[in-house]
Amino acid sequence: MPMMQRIGAAIFFLSLLFLTFLSTRAREKVVSLMYLGAAGAVFHLVYFAFLNNYQLNYALSLIIVIIVVNFLLPADGRLKWFNLALVVGAGTSVFFVPEPTFNRWVYVISLASISVISYLLTNTKRRARKEYERLFYDSPTGLIRTDSEGEVQNFNKKLKEIVDPPSVESLSDQNIFDVLGYEGRENESVENREKRIKFPWGNSLWVDYSIKPLNQNPDSASDVIIACRDVTERKEAEDRIEYMTYHDKLTGLYNRSFYEEVIDGFNSVGQYPLSVLFIDVDKLKLINDAFGHKVGDKLLTTASEVIQGSCREEDLVFRWGGDEIIILLPNTEAEEREKIRERILTNGKEVEFEPIKLRFSIGGAAARWSKKKENLDYLLQEAEEDMYEKKLEKQEEVSREILARIEKKIEEKSDYVIQHSCRVEELARQLGEELGMEKEEMEKLGKAARYHDIGKVAEDEQTLQKFYRDLTEEEKEELKTHCNIGYQIAKELRQLSGVARAILQHHEWWDGSGYPKGAAGEDIPYKSRIISVVNAYDAMTGTQSEVERNIPKNKALDKIEEMAGTRLDPAIVDSFLSLVRSPESG
Repeated sequence: MPMMQRIGAAIFFLSLLFLTFLSTRAREKVVSLMYLGAAGAVFHLVYFAFLNNYQLNYALSLIIVIIVVNFLLPADGRLKWFNLALVVGAGTSVFFVPEPTFNRWVYVISLASISVISYLLTNTKRRARKEYERLFYDSPTGLIRTDSEGEVQNFNKKLKEIVDPPSVESLSDQNIFDVLGYEGRENESVENREKRIKFPWGNSLWVDYSIKPLNQNPDSASDVIIACRDVTERKEAEDRIEYMTYHDKLTGLYNRSFYEEVIDGFNSVGQYPLSVLFIDVDKLKLINDAFGHKVGDKLLTTASEVIQGSCREEDLVFRWGGDEIIILLPNTEAEEREKIRERILTNGKEVEFEPIKLRFSIGGAAARWSKKKENLDYLLQEAEEDMYEKKLEKQEEVSREILARIEKKIEEKSDYVIQHSCRVEELARQLGEELGMEKEEMEKLGKAARYHDIGKVAEDEQTLQKFYRDLTEEEKEELKTHCNIGYQIAKELRQLSGVARAILQHHEWWDGSGYPKGAAGEDIPYKSRIISVVNAYDAMTGTQSEVERNIPKNKALDKIEEMAGTRLDPAIVDSFLSLVRSPESG
């Protein structure tokens, strides 16, 4: 080959090379430059083969170039036309050679056959790769392809949906092996491993992933395919199920199922000295019965928060029953247990809760070592007995405090109710004396009269502020519930438990048309019948506010007399009229 031609060919190919490195636009057109370079190479080879009478080495070189070009260039429409032009050009040039060393037609057919076969093979490879890319990209499973070091090479759209990166680059910059904790030793495969992953951009999720090296040869590096599924919802559902299995739904404390799980561990020597606190939330039943379970639930959740917040990290707090909570205190002597007990009591007193104050009865027990008679069940029994002793000691004090708080609460809503109750008590005591009641029964009558409206603590303030005539039918029906509520409160308070039934039925009428039970005649408790009379009288003569004036005393007595035998016990009415109309009564 002449030197000038060699220099020209070198300049041509070097120019293409420099363009690729120096020009951004050329890099964008790199496939076109590849075709241009291939065309230049083939042209030079055909030209030199023609000049050298298509010697066998040139003819074979041309066939090899055709194969190489077909495998190097993308198998698109341009490659088909490139092959056609090459076969036509080279085949035509063969017929202008005077004496080739082979049969022209055989060579042209061979050239065309090899060109077609190479093109078809390359096109098949291209289609297979496109199908692979389509399956990879559209797979319903998140897929990542990395090199042998875990550097991301490619990922599909499902993986992008799962990971939700702020940008493609932020995911591509991650080393997935580091994220998954996979060391990739000896091309190790991983099947269905679950891990919680937190990405730098704040996204956190549970994934089920499998890792498969593309090359199973342990002696050579291989790209890796990682398949990922987002299992966050399932894991969170499992966590919720596990949480509900071992936690009380209302308070979030551990439940008895979890206690059964840990009991063996707490009977082991490693937990001793072991202390137990047995806690009762005072008057929860009163709250549930009188104010409804919503208020009772709120009391219990508040109590649980106070107890949990007063304990140490290693302590286990369980909801044991309706109003009972226990605490297991590992490695805790009696002295430290008492400090925790006092902390719970102190923190409970600081909590503002209505309608009654949050209070606890807390018993405790401790054992320095494990032995048969001092295992956990024995400690719980001992702590429970201690709790009941403390509860009994303060029962009177707690009842007085609750009663005072309820009265204060009623007074805040309507001072008329308290004033009315005091007047009813005074009149009831006078009437009881008129009826010849014994002193002990008189005291009970006085209590029942004083607290006959205690159930109104649960009524709405606006309802209590209205005159009865201004209440809607719905409000009137709601107001009637104060009898049942008062009964539930009285049952739970030591001072009033003996007059709870009298409080319940103070709105029953002699003819059976009253409420809440519709009792009639002597089926109504005697004290309730007395309270009904004086209650009706004070409702007419007492002043609710400056807006409504009371009716005259003589007119109220006439109305009371009219109700005898229908609403009121006629015998009690006679005694009441005699009492009120006597000169001594003024």
